[in-house]
Amino acid sequence: AVVEASITISCVEIYEEQLKDLIAPSMSSKLHIKMSPNGETYVENLTQQYITSTNDALRMIELIKLNRTKIGRGNSRLSSSRSHCLACLTVKQTMSDSLTRRAKCFFGDLAE
Repeated sequence: AVVEASITISCVEIYEEQLKDLIAPSMSSKLHIKMSPNGETYVENLTQQYITSTNDALRMIELIKLNRTKIGRGNSRLSSSRSHCLACLTVKQTMSDSLTRRAKCFFGDLAE
């Protein structure tokens, strides 16, 4: 049986070879791409926000959209972006036998 479960979201933007934390943009200068000893690639210091409800998830989506880099070129809409965005939802379950299960789902939005 599941004793505890949690969901977190993180989101990073890649624009002009720079990383930007889309949940906490002020942390962006501390972001670095790393590889763990088991070979997993991750972004060091990227904010992970806990999601406890549908409303939390919707607020995070709006915050991420708000923090994306906006580029206006020619007559294009100012809301268009030439950046890449990678979001990760992590679901973690702790079972009654202390076994921990973790699943990650990645979503990408690539520049045109």
